[in-house]
Amino acid sequence: MQPSSNYTLLYPIQIDWDKFTTYRPDVSFSGEVIEFLNTLSGALMKDRQSRLFPDVITFAYFCRKANLLNLKAEYVLDGELKLGRGILFHIAPSNVPINFGYSLVAGLLAGNANVVRVSSKPFAQVDLIIKHLHKLMEKGEFENVANRIALVRYDRTSDVSAYFSSIANVRIIWGGDATIQTIRQNAIPARSFDVCFADRYSIGAINPMAIMKAGDAEIKKLAEAFYNDTYLFDQNACSAPHTIFWLSDECLKEAKNR
Repeated sequence: MQPSSNYTLLYPIQIDWDKFTTYRPDVSFSGEVIEFLNTLSGALMKDRQSRLFPDVITFAYFCRKANLLNLKAEYVLDGELKLGRGILFHIAPSNVPINFGYSLVAGLLAGNANVVRVSSKPFAQVDLIIKHLHKLMEKGEFENVANRIALVRYDRTSDVSAYFSSIANVRIIWGGDATIQTIRQNAIPARSFDVCFADRYSIGAINPMAIMKAGDAEIKKLAEAFYNDTYLFDQNACSAPHTIFWLSDECLKEAKNR
């Protein structure tokens, strides 16, 4: 069975879905996957265009071999055998460009093949990462890992989610309650299950004394970080605080003014 043509295949250039569904799980944190991600990290770090996007640099830094080996030490005990589930169908949120990349990396590290629906909105960060994935494939490097990745884009009018759900051992559903309800209208195999990220939001607490003790450079850095956490995604990200609490203190008014 093949999916409908009502979608755009972003990576690879072409794919045999029947062959893709024959994938068998790999061990978690395999050396080949770690080397693949480390090579992708290096390519992104060297690309001058990446400097325009702090989230791409952060993603590349996360994919470094040293970081992945630290994660492996945390999640895989010596002599322990962990296998992936099989095929993961990821539905990435529409408002966070790089989320699809982290979801994909988690799927690869866990030993799975991955169909990732990226945001239907155009993002330069997404295009940049996909560009380097294609370059790795063109070099013929890490073919076994590359064959475990399928990146697709389609809008809400497409019915292709039904096909991807039908071949999924696990669905990873980002984007909140409405997205979860929509995707769940599509059946999954009896032994499959969903991992869902439902609606949620954050709050923030500010310590007035900490504000007063901070130097000017630290305050500037704090303000920038606060802006990025709160407004970068129009307060739609789960890390964006919807409510700010000031802790009680004698210097409260002075701290607020600062």
